[in-house]
Amino acid sequence: MPIRPNVPGVSRQPVQADTPTARGGSAGSNEAGASAVRTPRDEFVGGQSDPLVESAMRRFSARIKAIFDRDAMGLAKRAAGVTSQQPEPTEAQRAALETAAIDLVKDLPVRALSPEIGDKLQNSLEARGVEIGDLGARKIGSLGSLGGEVAKEVVDNFKEQHPKSYYGLAAGVAVGGAVYAYSEGSDALKKLGIKPKVTAKLGQNTKVGGSASWGEKFSDFSGTLDATHKMGDAKNNTALTGSVTARHRDESFEIGAARLGVTHRRGDAKNNTVVSGSLNASNDGGGLDITALRLGVTRKSTHESGWKSTAKINAFASSRADDSVGLDRLDLSHKITRDGLSLDNRLRLDGEGSVTSGSTLLSHTGALKGVKTLKAEYGKDLTLEGMSVGYKLNTEYRDGRLYAEGRAGYDLKVDRFDASLSAGYTKEDLDIAITAGRNERQGNYVGVGLKWSF
Repeated sequence: MPIRPNVPGVSRQPVQADTPTARGGSAGSNEAGASAVRTPRDEFVGGQSDPLVESAMRRFSARIKAIFDRDAMGLAKRAAGVTSQQPEPTEAQRAALETAAIDLVKDLPVRALSPEIGDKLQNSLEARGVEIGDLGARKIGSLGSLGGEVAKEVVDNFKEQHPKSYYGLAAGVAVGGAVYAYSEGSDALKKLGIKPKVTAKLGQNTKVGGSASWGEKFSDFSGTLDATHKMGDAKNNTALTGSVTARHRDESFEIGAARLGVTHRRGDAKNNTVVSGSLNASNDGGGLDITALRLGVTRKSTHESGWKSTAKINAFASSRADDSVGLDRLDLSHKITRDGLSLDNRLRLDGEGSVTSGSTLLSHTGALKGVKTLKAEYGKDLTLEGMSVGYKLNTEYRDGRLYAEGRAGYDLKVDRFDASLSAGYTKEDLDIAITAGRNERQGNYVGVGLKWSF
């Protein structure tokens, strides 16, 4: 993340002073004024702790522990045999890590990031006609869509420039970097969360990148070049994407695959339509052939009644043996939300228009942000195959955080019932959790986890 630098030999400017220092004061008064300066913690600008940064880091730390099952609930689930310790981060964990990192940036005050980011926010707000006096004290997430865009940009840049630090995997350094990549291959690096990829921007609207993969001792080398170009403004824009993959075979390089994509957006944040499509081609020895096509349309609307709706349709097609292109499936979905209530319907149809699967999810977010759900799952021709109910709660309680999750479901296909209930409480150095339930594999189970630092 573009964090405020601590350059040797250069004095760091104070971010915010609790009390002003009078001009022309003595050295003693200057020292007293300097000691009253409150600056974010060492991870960001050093010096005395900033309460906003401290609380954001605590929430981020607790979330990371939960993602990687290092919290009490993770202990409880492993004790019950529900989960096992993963030897390496899963794709889901990496995705959750990126979401947590973006939320961390949103949770930080503007003053915690670099002056360049602060200037960018200030200029963008002024361009939109928004005036904020003490911008440095505002949380980035409170700035709406602009704050979200900046948070994602900060995380993306940090992940590209410092992948080892981003994923927090000391093994990436311990194994010796390039030596490890040479002896084990690029997949070994990916298991550590490190992707051999570089990117660069050409102007404001074009981004290019290159990535590579290889086997042991750089065998079976292949490389990919990709590019993205955007046209238009914030409301109406078009993005073009393309990529080409070359591979080393028989002492020469050949084109192995190619992809083209286009996304067109019209409308504002409340009402917009997005049309997107992509084409994939691959080389199986006789040149590039089209292998897959996708066309999708998404429509978001905000209605006068207060309801918000999102409708999606995606069509997927592929090439056939006779070189024709045929429709494989259609994915349809429609979701409406209002005042914490949500109804989400999904259907999947085959190439002939018959329903193969679907689901209906009704959810409601009530007091203390508790989420209640009722879900029905369908099979071929909308045959009911399963029902489930659930509840999630994550709220502050007596200077700590209380969380609970429960689910009960019935599978009509195999006449099977399963249920689970988990609850926990964290406060300062105490983290306690319990999980219990019943399923086909384990029967009845229960597990307890406790972490206490002192």
